[in-house]
Amino acid sequence: MENGISRREALKRILLGMGGIMITPSALFAQCSNEDVVDLDETLDSTSDIWFGEDSFYIKRLGKVLNKIHTSFDIDLSSSERTFSCYSFVAPNNIKQCASFKIKRESGLLFMNLVRFGSYGVNQHLLLKEKLSDQNKLSEWDYSLSFSNSSDGKPFIGSVTKGCGRIIKNQIFINEGGNEYLYKLMTDDALISWSMFELIEHFANTAETIVFDSIDECDCYSGIRTLRPYKKAKILIDKEEYTLYGWLLTGRGVVPSFFWLNGDGKLLFVNSGMNVFIRC
Repeated sequence: MENGISRREALKRILLGMGGIMITPSALFAQCSNEDVVDLDETLDSTSDIWFGEDSFYIKRLGKVLNKIHTSFDIDLSSSERTFSCYSFVAPNNIKQCASFKIKRESGLLFMNLVRFGSYGVNQHLLLKEKLSDQNKLSEWDYSLSFSNSSDGKPFIGSVTKGCGRIIKNQIFINEGGNEYLYKLMTDDALISWSMFELIEHFANTAETIVFDSIDECDCYSGIRTLRPYKKAKILIDKEEYTLYGWLLTGRGVVPSFFWLNGDGKLLFVNSGMNVFIRC
């Protein structure tokens, strides 16, 4: 905390001030500056079709991005490394790539590399390594956050922040810049929100509903989240119709996030608010 402003708030102001896109899991990949905050858990059964249905707002938005940027859909879904490109609607008909994201599991560890593309040639980098148990439960993690010039990728001097965290029994310990914060685990499990890009395929094959404590941006406890099966949807890709199987992630204080899998249980797309992640 510096002059009454947290590091996370300062980073958000810097990015938005530069005209960049701020993607935070705490908004579930929604653009913070122009997305309403809702608690879908409390209104799930009565929410209008702007959130739900095969012809919903989000399916249309996903289709619009695919038609705009996708020329083929021939990717290796068997690869242990999952790569996604994130596109954002900066205006109704203006779609811009704002981030790239890679996640890979190796020897009980989960590695993640996120790059956010900012304006004026300044990018933000988030590197994460987390250790998972055999039951895919989070046990400990460490991360590095930095800013760089997009031309050479070298971090600016003094821009690197490192931290770590661990879970012991029913407590979450988060260390940020030498300060340690303690939170009580409210469920039987905790997940870093970015890891859902890898874990969703496991959950989709093993459970109906998952309730867990969420850790956002690796250093911020953000409460309880619920992941549940959603409806099927049909979408055209390269003039071929595909059936997508949806999973919906909700929680207090966030917009919903939709994870779309194919018939083999492989994650293809994620979208929420103004942003769409496309597997590539």
